[in-house]
Amino acid sequence: MKYLLLALGLLGTGQLAHGQRRPKVFMDSVGAPTTYERYWGIVLDGRYQSARNKATNTYRLAPLPAAEFAQAKAATAKRILVAKKLGQPLPAFRVTDYRGRVFDTARLRGKVLVLNFWFVGCPPCEMEIASLNRLHARYQADTTVVFLSLVRSKPAEVTQFLASTPFSYPVAELTPALLAQLKPSAYPTNLVIDQQGHYAFESVGAGVGSTVLLAEAIATARR
Repeated sequence: MKYLLLALGLLGTGQLAHGQRRPKVFMDSVGAPTTYERYWGIVLDGRYQSARNKATNTYRLAPLPAAEFAQAKAATAKRILVAKKLGQPLPAFRVTDYRGRVFDTARLRGKVLVLNFWFVGCPPCEMEIASLNRLHARYQADTTVVFLSLVRSKPAEVTQFLASTPFSYPVAELTPALLAQLKPSAYPTNLVIDQQGHYAFESVGAGVGSTVLLAEAIATARR
């Protein structure tokens, strides 16, 4: 529970309330119904902001001016970026994802590794999935960048969740042993590991522009 509360706290009280209530109606910028995950994924990208109709308890996307996005992104960076592990080597590990693909960090030197830590039922984790899917799509044909998601939930829960909310990252179980080794402090955590195997970026939580910050870190690590 402490992990959930910390991660939610990093979103800010407004988005925390949204995550807890899960109103039935989310609408895109033209007023068409959309899903909770897609709605918040667009908000996190920074292109639109969330506008609430209190009378109907519905939420609709409204354009976010560039200047306001810059301010929101800076505020998000201040909340979620972590510097404690920067420059340190990532502990070596080997996992098999839900499709049977093996990921061995010892064999990924020379590539940029993008890691995501989450669990089923974590509102900010679910909010960022659509945005992370769009980021992953940018690098689908780029073999120099490897994405991996580590989920701290039972396989049956993960399978059921992914059936309704696809996540394009390869997804592997965050086992107790791997949890003790990697020690994410909260969820969601996003990491960028550089070509030398060192921490180049770490964020804890999500907010407006958080995926943009992650994308910028990937671009820097590829140089």
